[in-house]
Amino acid sequence: MQNETTWTEFLNFYTNQNASRRTRLGVFELNKDVVNDYWIEDGLPLAGLSMDTADGATTVHVTIGEMTHEVKDAIKLTAHFTSSGYEDGLDIFDRDNRVTILRFESN
Repeated sequence: MQNETTWTEFLNFYTNQNASRRTRLGVFELNKDVVNDYWIEDGLPLAGLSMDTADGATTVHVTIGEMTHEVKDAIKLTAHFTSSGYEDGLDIFDRDNRVTILRFESN
């Protein structure tokens, strides 16, 4: 993604296409030579994706159910689309070498 407008338009589109789909949300981070994975939730419906650029840093907000997870200092978005839809999702990379993984559960 190239700029704030592009990210905002994409996140709005992605939300409209995937609203209410059940999700899995996790964070992977590199800690020395080890990758730690933290799974935050499993099964909540996607409510929305949005972003802001307060203080010159991009923050992406992932709202699932009643919970919002923030990815501060986001630098890259990667969308995944599959023919089955099972591994569809979004990866959000931040400046601290973490990646937030949003995946959709099969119906």
